[in-house]
Amino acid sequence: MEGSGTRLGLGNDLLEGASEVKRITTLNRNAFSVYDRLFDTVLKNAVNFDLVLISLGPTATVLAYDFKSARYPLY
Repeated sequence: MEGSGTRLGLGNDLLEGASEVKRITTLNRNAFSVYDRLFDTVLKNAVNFDLVLISLGPTATVLAYDFKSARYPLY
């Protein structure tokens, strides 16, 4: 999950070894304003993947903590 326009891992080898990459984009500023929607979206999709990477600044920190509390590790 990333802010729109972030393009995390494009143009470098960050995600090179991944067999599949699915992107969920959201607001690139003030993402916390849609926190509940983000949490529900990730919760719905996280069960299908081994790794969920969230690049949303402080919002990512809160999401990772809440998902860890719900037993879903995020990075």
